[in-house]
Amino acid sequence: MKLVGIAMIVACTAGLGLLRACRMSARVAELERCLSFLDSLEEELRYTRAPIGRIAASLAGREEYARLPLAREWARGCQEGKPSWEAFQRAVESRDSSLAPGDRQTVAPLAQVLGCTDLEGQLSAIRLVSTLLGRRLEEATRQKDSRARMDISLGVLAGAAAAVLLW
Repeated sequence: MKLVGIAMIVACTAGLGLLRACRMSARVAELERCLSFLDSLEEELRYTRAPIGRIAASLAGREEYARLPLAREWARGCQEGKPSWEAFQRAVESRDSSLAPGDRQTVAPLAQVLGCTDLEGQLSAIRLVSTLLGRRLEEATRQKDSRARMDISLGVLAGAAAAVLLW
């Protein structure tokens, strides 16, 4: 019985390490999708000149953005009749997102611009946010590459240490 308990402790701590590594990977993947989303948003604004609510729905309907909470929540808010800026702000604050608080703060200023300023102002704001998010993506990728294995190893080692102490 004692052996089963020790095995469970090792499994739990290893699982915690794996969870931390998965969260880092999820953040990197979501940042990549956000950058692609912003590129598509810029293209849609530039070439279709459609109303911002229609652009939000169009982008959210694309397969590559189906798992992006920002796109999904923004389109949902626009469909519910909320102003674009309010819908975008709520989408940025979505709890489904894997983005870090700093990532959200980087994207949040777009809410004040999308659908509220002229075309060139919107396009420049999107380019600025894309550049800043690109930097955050590089940082997140470096962090994931350097820390993911370490977190898994630390989880296993912490479990092994607890097992030795309990034995």
